[in-house]
This record gives sequence, structure tokens and C-alpha cells, in this order.
Amino acid sequence: MKPKIGIILPQHYLNPDFLGIEHLKIISSLPLEKIDSLIVDVKDIFGVLYMNIDSKYKNWRINKAYVSYFNEIIKLCAEYDIKKLFGVPCLYDNSITEESYFVVNEYKIVMPGIICPNKNEYKELLRNLFTEIYTKYNNDSFFLPFLRYIPFTKMGITCLCDDCNKKYKKTFGRDLNVENIRNDIIEFKNWTQWKCENIKDFVDDIRSGISEDINFSIELDIEPIKSLNQGIIINDGHDYKILAKSIDEFIIHYYDSSKLPKDIHSKSDLAFNISLLNVADIMSMNKPVSLFFWNIGSYNDFKKKYLLSKKIMPDYAYFLIFSNQTYYFEKLVEEGLF
Repeated sequence: MKPKIGIILPQHYLNPDFLGIEHLKIISSLPLEKIDSLIVDVKDIFGVLYMNIDSKYKNWRINKAYVSYFNEIIKLCAEYDIKKLFGVPCLYDNSITEESYFVVNEYKIVMPGIICPNKNEYKELLRNLFTEIYTKYNNDSFFLPFLRYIPFTKMGITCLCDDCNKKYKKTFGRDLNVENIRNDIIEFKNWTQWKCENIKDFVDDIRSGISEDINFSIELDIEPIKSLNQGIIINDGHDYKILAKSIDEFIIHYYDSSKLPKDIHSKSDLAFNISLLNVADIMSMNKPVSLFFWNIGSYNDFKKKYLLSKKIMPDYAYFLIFSNQTYYFEKLVEEGLF
């Protein structure tokens, strides 16, 4: 038994100028008859669109050189009956210029490119984008990466904008106060849970204005050291239990490090075991759960992650690979593993 295999094309954080050729090399080199799903971004964090649509925001721009590659990829997916998920990074967008959309930290610093989830105008932009893509490409499945807060340990407590303060006051009857959050453990817990509710509300608000047929897969980041330090409700606003009520599938951004233990239940690797417990907890919520392996350093590393996916048995195991790594699948076949 093995999970279904998916590929994630490297895109939303890379220079878009070389992506079309790179993606075509990947697709043409893969054993497509063995690939079950593909995640390809239709928009990146730089405001670049990769398909012909009517931009609903003045700073979003179409990479016209990529469109033909994108259409070729879609044709191949249809030919080989490969499920498509269109990636739309949500709360990170370096093309947004409206300062009122951005997160504000405890030092009253506005953080360009990082969007607060409580901005109704921005949510309307995304609703329009999802609806147009769904209508023009007849595709009902979307992958939502970057739908999270920045951990407050990195940039200070966020977000403290006027919209957040109004919502917090409506919920708790008092203003957002940094000193209270830092010094009162109950206030800290309330604030942490409140951020999780904001992420859920963000998804619900987008859903409220689009077709009920559209499916959302949300990216969860439970890299083990983060899971060890931050627990099940992690610092980026993801509470798996309440998110399960609003989304259709969890895609776990799993194990950034390439150093996997030799054994799946290695007694010497506490962080790894905690990550397994988190995966099991998410799998118990009666939603499809897939794993996403993105940091693949070598064939042996790829093989370890593939074998790990066979033990965990998610719905899909997604691998982010580059064109010089596609032969890894051939080696798995040669070894009788794939």
C-alpha cells in the first residue's frame, strides 16, 4: 500500500522568469501515469498571476510568458487524469500597496507584504479571484499557503491594527494590550486562541461569497521543532480542531529538515515523535490529510520521505522537486519501491 503521489511545482517564492521552462522540464520528465495530483500556483507572493484572467487589483500583473506553459500543464493533467490544486498564497503579497491592509506589530511598525486577516476589502479581492479562476478554468480545488500569522517571537506581537483592536474589544470587552498579553497567562491564552478564530473567520468570510463547489486545502506547518516548542495550537493561528469545520483538506508542510530518524518511532528523537502525534491528531478530525515534503536534498533523503509517507499513509504525499531531481522516481521503480 502507498499513498497517492502528488507534485508541487516550485513557484510562489522563486523568480518567475525561469519558471515556465523549469516546470515544463519537470512535467516532461515525470512518469505522469504514476502521478495522482499536482499543485501549481496561479498567483505568487509577488503579485504575479500565471493565467489569463481579469486582474481585480491594480498591482497584480499577468506573467504573459508563463501562460502558455500553464495551459500546457493543464492539458497534461487532463490527459493523465491528474487532480489539480491551484495555489493562491493568501496573507503574504508583496505587490499590495494599501498600507491599511498590513499587519501592525507591538512597536507600531507597519509590515509591508504581510496582510492582516481582518481586512474585508482584501477578502473581497480574493473572492473575486477565486470566482474568476473557478469560472474560467472549471477547477474547484485550491491550495492556500501562507494563510497564517507571523510567530510573535520573530516580529513582536501582531496584529495591533485598528480593525484587530475593534474585533478584540467586541470579543473580550477590552482593548488589545501588549502588556496584558505578555504578563497575564490567561490573556495570552485568550489572545492565542483569538488569532486562531481570526484565521478560521478569514476562510469562512471568503467562502461566504463564492461557489459552494469550491474546495479549500489549507497548508499547516508542523515542522517538528515548532511543534515541540509551540504545541498543538501553534503560534501562527492554526487550531486544527476549529479549522476542520471550515476547510476541506489539510496539507501538512512536513519536516523542513532533511534529517529524518532511521526508525519511524525512534526513541531518541522527541521532536519527531511529537510531530507524529500532531499528524495523528489531525488525521482524527475526519478530513483528508496530505503531507507536503519540500526540502529534498538528495535521492536518499527523497527515499526516506517517500518511505515515511508509506508508513503514515496520508491521502496524498506531495513532493516539491526540481527538474534535476525527477529521476528520483525512476530510481524508486528500479528498487521496487514505487
